[in-house]
Order: sequence, then C-alpha cells, then structure tokens
Amino acid sequence: MHIELIGCTSAGKTTLAQKIVDVGKRQGVDITLGDDFVLQKLHLNWIKSEFMRRRLLEICSACICLWHWQKYREFCRFVFGVIFQAPGSWFYKASLVRIVLRKVGIHEIIRRLGSESQMVLVDNEGIVQAAHSLFVHSNGRLNGDLSNFIKSAPLPDVVAFLWQPESILMERTLKRGHPRIQARSEHKVQGFIKQAAKTFEKLQKVPQVADRLFVINGENNTVTKPHSKSGPSLDRAYDLIGTVIKDIDLQSEPERTTPHAQADTPCLELINRLLDSLHAEGIRYCHWKSNINLKKILNGEEDLDLFVERGSVSRIPHVMAQLNFKVAKIKYGPEAQGVTHYYGLDSMTGKLVHVHLFTVLLTGESFVKSHYLPFEKMLLENCDRMGRLAVASKPSELVLFVLRTFIKYGSLPDILRLAGKSAEVRNELTCLLEGTDLAKALSLLRMYCPAVSESLFLSCINAIDENHAFLKKVFLAMRVRRRLRDYAKYTLVQRISAYTQVLLAKLRCILKGNVRNKTLPSGNAVIAFVGPDATGKSTLVAEASRWLGKAFAVRTVHAGKPPSSWLTSPINFILPLARKSAPRHRQKQVRSADPDASRSADKGFSPLYVVRAIALAWDRRQLLAKCRRAADNGEIVICDRYPSEHLGAMDSPRLCERTGSGIRATVHNRLVQFERRLYKSIPAPDITIRLNVSIETAKQRNAKRQKADKHSNDYLEVRHLERHKWDVAGTSSIHDIDTDLPLPDTILNVKKVIWKALS
Repeated sequence: MHIELIGCTSAGKTTLAQKIVDVGKRQGVDITLGDDFVLQKLHLNWIKSEFMRRRLLEICSACICLWHWQKYREFCRFVFGVIFQAPGSWFYKASLVRIVLRKVGIHEIIRRLGSESQMVLVDNEGIVQAAHSLFVHSNGRLNGDLSNFIKSAPLPDVVAFLWQPESILMERTLKRGHPRIQARSEHKVQGFIKQAAKTFEKLQKVPQVADRLFVINGENNTVTKPHSKSGPSLDRAYDLIGTVIKDIDLQSEPERTTPHAQADTPCLELINRLLDSLHAEGIRYCHWKSNINLKKILNGEEDLDLFVERGSVSRIPHVMAQLNFKVAKIKYGPEAQGVTHYYGLDSMTGKLVHVHLFTVLLTGESFVKSHYLPFEKMLLENCDRMGRLAVASKPSELVLFVLRTFIKYGSLPDILRLAGKSAEVRNELTCLLEGTDLAKALSLLRMYCPAVSESLFLSCINAIDENHAFLKKVFLAMRVRRRLRDYAKYTLVQRISAYTQVLLAKLRCILKGNVRNKTLPSGNAVIAFVGPDATGKSTLVAEASRWLGKAFAVRTVHAGKPPSSWLTSPINFILPLARKSAPRHRQKQVRSADPDASRSADKGFSPLYVVRAIALAWDRRQLLAKCRRAADNGEIVICDRYPSEHLGAMDSPRLCERTGSGIRATVHNRLVQFERRLYKSIPAPDITIRLNVSIETAKQRNAKRQKADKHSNDYLEVRHLERHKWDVAGTSSIHDIDTDLPLPDTILNVKKVIWKALS
C-alpha cells in the first residue's frame, strides 16, 4: 500500500513520517520509507552516504520515468508546461524538471514492486506533494490548474495531509528559511505560507484526492479519514497514524541542539574519566568544532574533537593507555600529520568513544584536510567551560566555522557534498550568532588572521544567513581561499595527488567489502564465536560486527556454512541432485551424522557423505586461511562458529576410520586422514568467545525459531553435552560467556571481553 504524506513547508512531515515508521515496526507492521524501499529494491540500500543515496535515487528513478514515458506522457507534458511558466531562472526550472522525473520514477517503482500487505510511506518524494513545488511561489500567484494536475497525476493509495496553523508554519519558516524565499523577511514568508495553505486547501477539494485523504490536524492531534472509501488496508493505515498522533505533539519543534550545552548535559562515564585525567595532568586542550552537537558528542554518538597544546602532547599516550584507549590508523590512503584517532570502550553502555586528537589545526576540505589555520593560541586562550569539558568560545568558533565552511565551498567534491545541506549550515551559523559578540569575533580575526578582511568575513556570514545563491558562495569561497593560500597544505599537483589517493583508498575498501578504513595496529584479530545451538551466536556475531564496524575494517564470515571454492563448486552443485536420485544414501547419511554413531569405528558412511565431508573441510580451510590473511592485513574478522579437532563435535571432522582390510577400507581411511589434516591445518583464532547456556533456555529459544531452523530436543541435548569440547591447538585466548543473562547484559559482556583482548 502506497501512502503519501503531504503538507506545507515546515509542517513537520519528515519527523512525522519517521515516527510512523518507527512505531509501525515496533508493532510488527511491514512499513518502510519510500527512499529506503526504492534503494532496497534496486539493491543499493547498502550505501550509507546520504549524498550518494540521493544521487543514485535521482538517477535510477529518472531512468525509470523515461523508460515508462508513454505511460506518464500526459502528466509530464502538463507539468512541464506549468514549470516553464513558473517564475525563476532556467536553472531553477531545470531543477523542478529533475524533481518531477524523480517523483514519477519513485511512484512507478513502488507501484510495480510494492504489495498490498506492505506499507510504503513517502513524504517529500510524493507526486501530490509536487503541487507545493509547482504552484507555490514567492510571487503569490497560482501558476496552473490544480484540478488538471490531479486528473493527469498518478496517485497513491492513501494521501495523508498534515495540517498546521499558519502561525506555526510562519514561526518555523522564519527560523529555517526556504530556498524559494531569498530574504527571510516576515512579509515574504507570510505571503509564501498563505499561498501554500491556499494550494493545499484547494487540493483537499479535488474529488480524486478527497476520496483517499486522511487529514491530520496538528492543532488538536486528530485524524479524520474519507467516508467514501473503506477497507482493511485503509483501516490499518488509519489505526497506525492515529496511534502515532496520540503519542507526539505535532506543534512542537524537534529538539534542536545548541552550540554550548548546559553543564548538566548527560556524559558517558568514559568521557568523564578522560576529562578528569586531562585536568589532573594539567593538559591544555579545547573542544574546537561542532559544539552545536555537544549533547550527542558527550553521549558518544559523534567524535570528540580535541585540540591539545603541543607542550602537553607527550603526556597524552599515558593518559589514553590508562583508560584503555587504542590508537587507530588509516589503512589505505594518506595519514594526516598532527591528527591521531583514539578509540575507547565505555563500560557502562558498550559504546565506542572516538577521540579525534589534533596537535595542529589541520582542517578545511572534508576529504583531504587542506589548510593549517593559525588559530591554536586563539582557541586555548578563548575557552568556555561546560561541565568538565573545555570548549571554544562562541566568537572563536564562529571565526573557524565561517573560514572552514568557505574553504569547503571552494572544493568541487565538497560543493557536491554541501549541495543539499544549506539549511544545516545556516542552522549552525544561527546558533553561533545567538548571544555572540560579533565585534569580538572580528577582533579575533584581525589579531590571528589579518589576511582575511572583515568585509569579506561579513559577506560570508550574510551569504549563509540569507541563503544566497550557491554560485555566489562559490565565488566568495574562491576569494577566501586566495587570502588563505599561505596556509594551504597542498599545491595544485599535490592536491590532485591527495584526492587520487583518497579515491583509490575508497575503491579498495569497496572491493574488499569494508565500509571503514581504520585498523588497530596491535589489535586486529580473528574472533570466533563458538557454542552449541540456541546460545545466541548469530545474534552476538551480528551485534559485534555492527559495533566494531562503525569504526574499523570488519569482515564477518560463517565458518559452519562456508562458500564453495572453485574446486568444490562442481561437487556442491552435483551432490544435492545425487542425493535426490539416491534417497537410501541420503537416509544413511542422516543416521551417520548422529553424534553417537559417528564415534563408532565400524559404522559405514555412504560415498556421497564422505565426498561432502571432504569438500566441506576443504571449503572451511580455504575460508579461514583467507580470514587469517585478512586479519594479518589489518582487518578484524568475526566468525560465526569455528571448527575444532574433536571428531563429531559441531563444525569438526565427521569421518571415522574403518576396521578391517581391503581396498575400500584403505581408500576410506586415507580420506579420513586427509579430512583430519585439513582441519589441523586451519589456523587458530586469536580470540574465542565460547558461549554457554542452560539446556532449558536453549530449548525455549529453539521453540521460537522458524520451522526450517528448528532442531529436535535430543539433538540440542547432545550438542549441549559437547559444549566444552571445543579446542584448537594454538588458541591462547578463550573466554566463556553465559548467555542465560538478558541480551543487553550478554552483549555488554561480549564487548568488554573483545575490547580487552584486542591489545
């Protein structure tokens, strides 16, 4: 079912859409946002960069729209006619065409690949919402006929209109601004909001929309649904939206962080200990950027960017080692001089704390830090104290923020990255200007960086604050970069070389399947999770991979089900067919797989079973040898299950020798010895997490599994008795974890064990 959420600018659509999806998933409803649905169906949802996701979404959806041009020809012709009559530059009109193509493509993908049972919620990417882009302009005139627009438009199954009072829309838009309102004057904003409200009021009266329209009243938090249509799907959507509306206040703005949080801002225990240690050692430091996100930073959700006085640098390694912080290195690409990455584990929450330690002010472009700015003394002498943390004063942070931002606007990769972040940049500037003595900031600029004139600095502030054209910001950036050329780290040739290294490093990470490019020089390892069924191996492997994968190059493998190698691929392809054609052999294989039977020297094995056992041993050896090489090359490899040398144990040798003589017994015993040599040649893991659980808990968990994954209770009991038999020669670090505890406690215990062992 395709649901579109519409409403005026600043009504709160994006916040509400995310809340609906979150609540729906908690209730077991199959619901997803439109962007995520499209990228998932196109197998592109693995991409994490928001910029890349938006660009790929635009390209793919536009291609889909053009492919089905005949179907949407009438609608596109009408819309393009409206666009060409709209006020604004040709660049603006081309942008509207691009938006329409994207919306139509997304609609077509949802229509073709969606299902009645699955809810797909679209907010700003919907067809009906396009009326805001097409018909609402700062000139206050309605350019086009809304009725004809709706008649030719492909419509979703449900339209949910989020209505807010004009006073609320005015207040929010004055704070945030809007790309089509060049100057945020109250008069222009008021005219724009009135035009938008008038447009959506007319939309509600169009019969095609009215038949499928839910109205969400943001003033009294109520939902009304159309009386002309009904059905199970509409009722499900109505119930879900109604549940969300009762729980949130639609007229309250989402919480906005301020540059300097209050002294009582919650702070992780590890960060508190770090700040206390820095103070005790007399180390001069300053948290010098992104203080608008200080609440998230102190909660471990973002980096802690600390600039440390050069005279104090020699004492930093001792402080970090005492708190069990580990140094991380860049695996591929250039390493920035004067910048060190430390990671530590907060023992209360299990979060990794990233300390980005600077001994020089190396900043500028996002992908290659391009400028050494001369503000070290300014920062250390102009600090505020927020609880235990020393932060840059607002005037000094304002100077750095403006210069850093316009260095970025002068770089093509950063221009592409900042294209959709004007509101975010403006919001940070607004927070820095609130309560700041601008004269103090200009005084600091004159004192520490006289190369940048006050008039140029003020022009940069106005360009951000008044949301000037992007091209104007680029021209200002070129002037700023010329004034700062003496502080530039690279010449033109060196800069091209640095970007080439960054690009090659990113490609290598992608080809190797890693998202992150950092490694622990002394802590990369093969980590094995072992234990009987229903101990939570898969859950803990996934959590450990997610946790470490946020910072480091991590690879996850399943040693119990290794991928086929080039040598065993034909065997693994033929064996299932052979077992189907020889069911007697298949039954014998099942009996032979019984743990008690596997210990009997006189028990026979079918040829198919023997071949399969040898192929499986080969694949496991190949996979784990590859994992060993990856760990030696700097990655952390996490293994779900790991073979041992005990006959009959889980993921271990399967074949036992036959007694007697004869060529058949001789060949069989040679194959048995070959299988055991393969298992003995598997390198030992560096860290083993051996999971234990009571048999009663194991049976309860097994009963909750999907039918295909369930085991018999007898099988669980046998595996449970063998839980202590896991052993591999050369393994020195084995840690027992009790998984009878609640899952959060178990996860925290696993994180502590792994982090302590990675040393």
